[in-house]
Amino acid sequence: MRVPEALQSSSSLRQSFLEIINLRAEEGERTLLMFAFYTTTSMGILWLEVSSAALFLREYGASSLPWIYIFSAGVGLSLSTVYSWLQRRLPLRRVIVLIALVMALPVMIFRWGVDIPWLLGATVFAMRLWIEAIYGLNDLNVAVTANQLFNIREIKRTYPIISSGNLVADILSGFSVYLLLNLVGLENVLLLACAIMVVGVGFLYYLAEKYEHAFPESLKRQTEESDGYRTRQRLQGTIRYYVVLLLAFFILSQILLFSIEFQFLNQLNLRLDAAEIASFLGIFSGALGLIELFTQWFTSSRLIEREGVFSVTLILPTMIVLIGAFTLFSSHPRILGGASFFAGIVVLKFFDEWLRYTLVASTRPVLFQPIPEHIRSKVQSLVGGIAEPLSMGGTGLAILVTIAFCNWLGFSEPNFQTRIFLVGIVVAALVWFGAIYLLRSRYLNLLVLSAERGLLSFSDANLRVLKKAFIDQLEAPGSEADKRSCIELLCHIDLKGIGDILVPRLDQLSPALQRQALEAMLEYPSPDYEQPVAALMNTSQQPEVKALALRYVWIAQTSPNINALRPYLKPEVDPVLRGTAASLMMRRGDRQERAEATETLRKMLTHPEERERMMGCRALGEAEYMQALRIYIRNLLQDDSLRVRRALLEAIAATHLEEFYPSLIKALQYKSTREAAMEALTHLGNEALPMLKAIATDGYRPEALRNSAWQVIGSIGTPEALEVLANNLVTSWGSTRRRILRILLTLFQEKGVKRSNVIDAVLDQLLGRSGMEDLVQTEIAFIGQLLAAKVDISLDRFDSQEAELLREALDGLQADSIERCFMLLKFISPPSAIQAAQVSIQGSAANRARGIEILDNALDISSKRAFLTVLDRIPDVEKLRRLSMVSSLVEYRPLGASDRLRKLLDLRYFLSDWGLACCIHLARVQQWNLTVDHTLACLQHPTGFVREAVLSYLQVASPRTLREILTKMSRDPDQLVAAQVQQLLFSKS
Repeated sequence: MRVPEALQSSSSLRQSFLEIINLRAEEGERTLLMFAFYTTTSMGILWLEVSSAALFLREYGASSLPWIYIFSAGVGLSLSTVYSWLQRRLPLRRVIVLIALVMALPVMIFRWGVDIPWLLGATVFAMRLWIEAIYGLNDLNVAVTANQLFNIREIKRTYPIISSGNLVADILSGFSVYLLLNLVGLENVLLLACAIMVVGVGFLYYLAEKYEHAFPESLKRQTEESDGYRTRQRLQGTIRYYVVLLLAFFILSQILLFSIEFQFLNQLNLRLDAAEIASFLGIFSGALGLIELFTQWFTSSRLIEREGVFSVTLILPTMIVLIGAFTLFSSHPRILGGASFFAGIVVLKFFDEWLRYTLVASTRPVLFQPIPEHIRSKVQSLVGGIAEPLSMGGTGLAILVTIAFCNWLGFSEPNFQTRIFLVGIVVAALVWFGAIYLLRSRYLNLLVLSAERGLLSFSDANLRVLKKAFIDQLEAPGSEADKRSCIELLCHIDLKGIGDILVPRLDQLSPALQRQALEAMLEYPSPDYEQPVAALMNTSQQPEVKALALRYVWIAQTSPNINALRPYLKPEVDPVLRGTAASLMMRRGDRQERAEATETLRKMLTHPEERERMMGCRALGEAEYMQALRIYIRNLLQDDSLRVRRALLEAIAATHLEEFYPSLIKALQYKSTREAAMEALTHLGNEALPMLKAIATDGYRPEALRNSAWQVIGSIGTPEALEVLANNLVTSWGSTRRRILRILLTLFQEKGVKRSNVIDAVLDQLLGRSGMEDLVQTEIAFIGQLLAAKVDISLDRFDSQEAELLREALDGLQADSIERCFMLLKFISPPSAIQAAQVSIQGSAANRARGIEILDNALDISSKRAFLTVLDRIPDVEKLRRLSMVSSLVEYRPLGASDRLRKLLDLRYFLSDWGLACCIHLARVQQWNLTVDHTLACLQHPTGFVREAVLSYLQVASPRTLREILTKMSRDPDQLVAAQVQQLLFSKS
């Protein structure tokens, strides 16, 4: 027993440690290896830096540092060029190892050079040059490797720990430098630096081999050819702008780094000798490293997750501005004078190092995550290779020019020049602050665009280009289905102007397409097209095409000739053309002409042929009113022909025959007439709202009927209809709320209703944005209850089919609730961003992380952290614990399984019918007691299988109660329940 207990204790300690540093178990090994690699490599570089700094200041002094910056720019640019070149020649996992080795090998040459007196000066200069160049290269190598190993959410947690390797190296190298100087001497520290860097190469090689799958084997190439041209061009344009902002971000960051470093070393050089400088730097680096390490391990990742990448990044420029401005103010002769510069610049250097190598360093790789994976490392090496050399060379040149200019003007006094440089540092920090704000907006845009990549919407292309493509499709040989789709898309894009495209090509279309085109054009008839359509009417041999053309010409004419319709009323004319002429005559004719048309329609309605009756019914609807023909309606509603009945439903709505409205509702119940009934009720508009609302909110009606009623209310789309939807959005739950949300979100796309009107109507009913947030919070609280049920009623404890079914039902309820959250969020956040996040979350782990990152940047609600926790892929127990920590919406107290089940039944109005039935079946199998309220409420449930589950439960739990209620349920409307009651009665007898 001791071994398992020891293993369990060890596992518990490991889990506790990971929680302290905000890591997941599956991230631990990768993070540890990266940490070891970065620590050893950075430790070697820091030993090299401390040694070279003392030697350089002794040989050249701080005034020569600008030349180092200028020449280092060339070296750094060359190394970045080599980095990019290697990526085109070797797999990435080989490149990162080779670069780490290249950084270490020249140190052996430096050790040899410092022993030769005539090479000492050049060696010290080259050593300092190399250090400045490989600093950025090492950070770039670590960031590129981390971006391959971790997704966008993982890297927020892991990179602070990885980057703390540099801080550990600061501490170890800072406090060990004294011991090393005394034991082996300043020059021999170089050998130790090379050795420890080679150890780091070993760690990286092992990591690259073990996680080979994380690195692409193929060489870097162009963007995949499979991407659509326009989507690729748009994506590349957005990436190009984003890369420019990234360059500005890192260039300004490095300019501030080198400017502050120059002033820091200049102040040390003015006040300390070489030995004192080495000692001061060791203590400074060691103490700073301890603070940075504590920040990285226990603060950075949590702060970034809570406040976001950019809010955290803005802290550093803000501190630089504040400290720089205070130092300038305090350096006034009447306050502290020049004595304030040393303390102020040391404090500035302290905060710059502290925040730069903790918060800013932790966010660096995250900024590259929105870039598509196939070009990310290339862009990263490009930005890292250009930003640092340019900023280093530019800073060095600017420092030299500034010093020379001040000397030329006669202002060679050090304090004056320090004041000039501090002003420049404050101005650069303000510009950096602005660049971060610009980068923030493009970061979210690129995340969304990358998530939507490969999907085409009408907003992705110019309307004129789309029209031209459709015209080409209509004119080119092809299938009729493709051309039909072109006309449908044109109707969605520009229904008013569709005649300009279709009229010149009517003769080239097939009869079926001509009919579709004329139906679309009838929405907005124009006199300009009267002659071409009249010509089609005279030449077409298809009655339905001729009828539509006749209607179009008649409606388009300003003063139509009624006598022109009489030839079409003859019995030998096709019914569709005859019915159209009769309906037009009834609409525009005088009393005698209407009587003629009525007689024609009467004969059609009573004709023995189905087509005659159907066309007669269709003509009734087009006539707008029925007059003396109403007496035929009841018989036609009982007509054997389904097509006749469908046509009559449209006629009832078109003529607003209130006495027959119940027939429309009845037709809505049957699948065969549902579509026609929905169109008819939509035509009625607000007049149908009371009937539809009564059906939609009646829980005892079939779900298909209720859904159809909601759909019709949405199709009506008037402000009154939107008010009905909005009011019921608050009071409804489950599938009904989801249905209403879908209708509201798609209404503006399908019916042309402006999205702003829809959203304003909804938000007004919900008392503004806060009301919509309340709905989101309700969903999150419900998810918390579902998680608590899954934890307390665990399959490990209850291994039965009923428990498994309940678990699946709870999973389904949770998924439905998350879907409703996404729908609600589209009303208060950018819909495109929410949609992109929702699609991404359903994909791979990397896509899911990208989706959560989009939400993290797009959402601005109080429950954002709780919703992101719900979406995270972690065990239910851990998810529930974190929800309890980040939100007051979820309070979890462990309950016994039976108590938790009764708690679920208290929430029965929020559960699905199937979930409720599963709860009752599990109580039956486990013989758990349910309250009388639960039992009675579920016996009255509108869904049959819920009542059936209660009867099965009572058969086990309370046979006497069952006998009392069986006789009352013998006539249950559900056939299965009625059969079950009969079976139970028979068994009792």
